[in-house]
Amino acid sequence: MNFSLFYNCFLRVIVHRVFFLFLCVMIIGCSSSSDLKNQEGFNAGLTPSPDSPNKIARAQYWQALYENDNTNAEIGVKYAESLYDIGSLDKASEVYDKLMVDNHDNIAVILNYSKFLSRTKRLKKAAKILKYAHDVGEPNWEVYLARGIVFDKMLAHESAQQMYTKALSLNPYEAKIMNNLAMSHLLAGDLKTAENIFNQIFTQGTGNLKVNSKIRQNLALAIALQGRFEEAENIIESELSPKEARENIAYIRKVIKNRSNWNDLRNLDSASIQK
Repeated sequence: MNFSLFYNCFLRVIVHRVFFLFLCVMIIGCSSSSDLKNQEGFNAGLTPSPDSPNKIARAQYWQALYENDNTNAEIGVKYAESLYDIGSLDKASEVYDKLMVDNHDNIAVILNYSKFLSRTKRLKKAAKILKYAHDVGEPNWEVYLARGIVFDKMLAHESAQQMYTKALSLNPYEAKIMNNLAMSHLLAGDLKTAENIFNQIFTQGTGNLKVNSKIRQNLALAIALQGRFEEAENIIESELSPKEARENIAYIRKVIKNRSNWNDLRNLDSASIQK
């Protein structure tokens, strides 16, 4: 089976799930205004809180702390991320730019900023910042991991795999790294290698992702793409209802069988296959 054509179509579905997770990010809009009162859903009666279910309330909380102390890197990152959550991308970018000036050697700031750039499709800038972090700092597995994710999004899978391998040399069997390495091989069409790495996570992997359900679903996907649908369905049934599992496998089977439908995957939300 020629999976090279399939991988091109499937890329949009999978690549945004990679890393901490790994799943599609919906950008809800862009606002250059720093005034949260202009945001849709603003309610003057909201109680600002970092734990509020309301995104505006969370942003108001971090805005107040940031305006009181805009030199604190942790507060700055939280504020920038809250701005991203409400769609104020220009303002979030401004905050991150200032953070980088004030904290150019802070790995946590660099990693969060690169993730923000990646989510907002500025991959070349993300790659440049991560290379800077690599060049000026001590070897760091999280930096290698982040570089690998960006390379995968740029379709440079071989370079991505090199980064993941370096990350594993510093943190062997870390499930986050292994998951991304497996997904990179899957995206490159090397399904058997991807399957082997996913299985290895369950026998040797360390960290919080060792028994993560998304890894089991990724394994099922690698198996289904090799035509072993019944085996994949059995794995997915441990995460989804039998009906949902059958529907997911049926869709993958249909796409593989009928190449004219492969482009449908470009518009497929990743949750349709991996809930």
